[in-house]
Amino acid sequence: MLASFTDGTQAEGGLLVGADGRGSVTRTCIFPEARLLHSQEWAVYGHSDIQRLDPAPGAALARGAGLMVDLADALFMAYRDDPQASRNVTWLLGGPTDRKIPAKNFELLDRGILLRELDDLLRRRSPVAADIVAASSKLAPTQVFTLSPLPAWSCGRVALIGDAAHPVQPVTGTGTTFALEDAMYLARMLREHHYLDAFYYLHADRHHRIEEMISRAGNKSPGVDMELGSMRLNSFDINWEKPDDVPLTELVPAPNL
Repeated sequence: MLASFTDGTQAEGGLLVGADGRGSVTRTCIFPEARLLHSQEWAVYGHSDIQRLDPAPGAALARGAGLMVDLADALFMAYRDDPQASRNVTWLLGGPTDRKIPAKNFELLDRGILLRELDDLLRRRSPVAADIVAASSKLAPTQVFTLSPLPAWSCGRVALIGDAAHPVQPVTGTGTTFALEDAMYLARMLREHHYLDAFYYLHADRHHRIEEMISRAGNKSPGVDMELGSMRLNSFDINWEKPDDVPLTELVPAPNL
């Protein structure tokens, strides 16, 4: 496999794993018919400095307490993004839209204007949420796109993991978790099996879990009936130390003599 990158560099190897996110170029190469679909949702991500917040909410976030505010037609969530660095807070504001927001009014909008619009949206509804947004050092307005389930997460010597294979709605908070699970499980399967089996098991053993979360999120309206408990799945056991063997003696029972 030879991978060529936009900066002119190349990398060569026996396999290629595409972990290049929702807009995956790798996915386009192996599944050119797969198209992202607008989910009729919008989201804005941000990073804020706790030290710029009022003492009470700042202290609560520094202790690790999350904040979730139901805005009726939108949902705001904030949490400390690094247990070892209490200054930074990650937040998400998202909601439904009947039509994709024009880029000129969203992604390409001047940052100062966008901050003012967000403040107008939040200030009367949740002063704490408005203060967190106002303290932002980074801001990322994002159109939320989804993808119909792929028939497989691989083709030949190329596999997909994370949002490249199965983008999930931001409000679930599971995108990074699923990507890490994919990576660890694929590593275990490659250790145990031929790469074609490893790629097969990655999809066969994990796609139901991902599709369950996507289904749950699709049945919820952000800010209307979203509950944190509804976004929790049972843990996925990687079983890293356990060999993945299925001897025929276990599949074919011994005859009764």
